[in-house]
Order: sequence, then C-alpha cells, then structure tokens
Amino acid sequence: MVQEGTEHNCVEEVDESESGGIAEEPLGDVWELFVDGSRKYHEGVPRTAWAVVNKTGTVLRGSQIPGTWSAQVAELIALTEALRLAAGKRVNIYTDSGYAFGVIHDYMVAWARRGYITSSGGHVQHEQHIQDLVEDARAPAEAAVIKVAAHKKIQTPQQQGNDYADRATKALTEQIPEGPGEVVSAIAAPESDPGSMGRLQATAGEEEKEEWK
Repeated sequence: MVQEGTEHNCVEEVDESESGGIAEEPLGDVWELFVDGSRKYHEGVPRTAWAVVNKTGTVLRGSQIPGTWSAQVAELIALTEALRLAAGKRVNIYTDSGYAFGVIHDYMVAWARRGYITSSGGHVQHEQHIQDLVEDARAPAEAAVIKVAAHKKIQTPQQQGNDYADRATKALTEQIPEGPGEVVSAIAAPESDPGSMGRLQATAGEEEKEEWK
C-alpha cells in the first residue's frame, strides 16, 4: 500500500463537476448514517481512524488505519464504508468533511472518466481510495451525502449524530493495538438486530450508557 503524501487543503480542480447521482440534500424517510475520520498524535506517534455510526451513536464500522495516513484518507474510507453498508438501501450520509463532500459531489465521476488524472496531468491524490469510493457509490438504491457543520453547539439530530461519529473516531485513535501488526477496530452487529447493543462505549459518558440499557 502506498503511504500518504503531502497534506493539502483543497481538491484538485477538473473541468467537470459530477457526483454520479448522489444528492446533496437529505432524502425523506431513509436510513441515516454519520461518518468521520481523525488523526491524532499520542506520545509523538500518529494514529488515524475512521468510524460510521447511526443516529443513536451505535458504531456500525470503525478502525484504526495502519501507517501514517491523513485524516482526509480516513474521511474517504468512512464515507466509502457507509455507502457499502447501505447497499440496496436508501440512505442519508452526513459528514463534516469538506474534502470528502467535495470529492463525492464535484470531482469523483470526472476523475474516473479521466483515468484519475487531474487537469494538470498528475495523478489524483489518494487515487486508490477515490477509486474505492467511486465503486461503492453505486451500492445504495438511493443516497445523499450531506455536509454538516463541525464542532458546533448541538442543536439538531444531525449535529448530534455528527458528534457521535467524532467521538467514536477519536476513541479509536486513543486505543493501543495489542501487538505489532494488530489493528484496533469496532464492528457492531447489524443494526436490525434488537438484541445487540453494538456500542463502542468509550465514546460516551455514564449517563448515556444508562440510557442504552
């Protein structure tokens, strides 16, 4: 696997803007997922992780990423995993990542058509992860990817869900792998299973845990 290159704050420009049919505005009466990616330093060592949660804070998928990948890569992986989880379903996916939102709505289809080459002739950064995103964007029956403001006072269910995703991701970065080559991950039972808590309890306080019982 190719390691992460230089950080950047913008998406490379192309001549076209397409999202492959994924909406920017919420769909009605659909499954809601919230995604996030984070990179934190612990004792000088970077740890990068991503998570997909539902509106009640259940962590459906999440993992640390081995190596020195950026938060941007984690955000792409989280969005890709959410689309994969929603295969055959109608879904709203919320992200606070301007980068991931821009990739899926403004660039990914055009990049795919151009063989993942930018208008300046170079390869798209995070090429393999964007290829995965393009592939799994076809999985849901219908999907919207919606931008939600990050780190704001929680006033809406969408902001609450985004906060759950943020805390789940940060909790994953704080966990220490058991040994060399091990990866910290959190995979919940299917959401439709009423007998499963599927919680990453490290992401919540004691009062919230009591509400899950």
